[in-house]
Amino acid sequence: MHDLVIAGAGPAGASAARAAARAGLSVLLLDKDVFPRHKPCGGALSGRALEALDFPLPPGLAERDFRGGLLCIDGARNLAAPPYRTGVLVRRPPFDALLVDKAREAGAAVREAERAVGIEEDTQGVTVRTVGARTGRDAAGAHRGRLLLVAEGASGRLKLHVRPPDPPDNMNFCACADIPLDHLPPGGPATPDSPLLLHFGISDVAYGWVFQRREDCSVGMGELGTNSRLAVGHLEELCRIHGIRRPARIEGARIPMGGVERALFKGRVLLAGDAGGFADPLLGEGISQAIRTGQWAAEAARRALEAGDPFAAGPLLRDLSRPLHQELRHALRLVRALQRAPRRLFRAMLTHPPALLRYVEILAGSATYADFNRFLKRRLPLYLLRALWA
Repeated sequence: MHDLVIAGAGPAGASAARAAARAGLSVLLLDKDVFPRHKPCGGALSGRALEALDFPLPPGLAERDFRGGLLCIDGARNLAAPPYRTGVLVRRPPFDALLVDKAREAGAAVREAERAVGIEEDTQGVTVRTVGARTGRDAAGAHRGRLLLVAEGASGRLKLHVRPPDPPDNMNFCACADIPLDHLPPGGPATPDSPLLLHFGISDVAYGWVFQRREDCSVGMGELGTNSRLAVGHLEELCRIHGIRRPARIEGARIPMGGVERALFKGRVLLAGDAGGFADPLLGEGISQAIRTGQWAAEAARRALEAGDPFAAGPLLRDLSRPLHQELRHALRLVRALQRAPRRLFRAMLTHPPALLRYVEILAGSATYADFNRFLKRRLPLYLLRALWA
């Protein structure tokens, strides 16, 4: 029997496996894919994500650094670029594979192409039933653990053992595509040294992006709710505005809004990353939250098992993740407020340079949403006047 079985080897699961194995636990990491795997994602690692890693990125993995962003709305372009690095761009296949390799190096057992399909708890531990991801037939049959961490992302079903599915109002939908560089117009929005391009105003509150990497470019559009057709239509509008050829293949993913009250554990089963609902509801960022909640889940498992009480792991994880949850609640309040704000008021905020820099500081990890909301509240009369003047 393993001390900890982890279902899902993305950033949350792989980070948990590495931390738990380094702490001396017996760890089994399962995933339905074989790494490197394809993953639709913009690949922006914020300053928070880089701080959460306990090792430096190897040379060449980071496609480029970025400093802030170029924010567009209603034809206006506003540069918010601080003099320091706010993050790096990566491609998710090699980045995720690196995290799995780090878990394996730390001593975790890794089984790829094996999908976890069921959970059974008893007085001694948790049984995880699996099937071969490619064949659909029984692979190893079942694995036993004293604790189970579900880290299979927002689309997995194992989290339903702990909590009900999220309603559409608590979800974002992201449509994105990786495109060749020759799909971009000459002298267009993305150049190797340019800031990240974020385009607001096409969809409510959420934004579209254009992130150029060394050999390709990620374009995408976020959407409140789960309307995939609307997100794809808005992505096509983003491409039209910036002279980008329509992507041949558009993919999508549901992202849970962080800040919503959700159960994080039930008995011996814990949740981390998107399975626990920790994504930023405004920026859509989930990598840094996945890494940190995976690490906290490993710490909770270590403490609980050392104390001889596996059932203490869930409350420990809840306590460790409470500051992050409170921060995401501030972000969710901002999202709800912007949903109700008139378009002119929204535009007045997004075209105010001090507000833009504060917004970028959140991505860099040097400011919080609580700070940002207080900043906006103090300046609300100014934004109202700007909106009326416009």
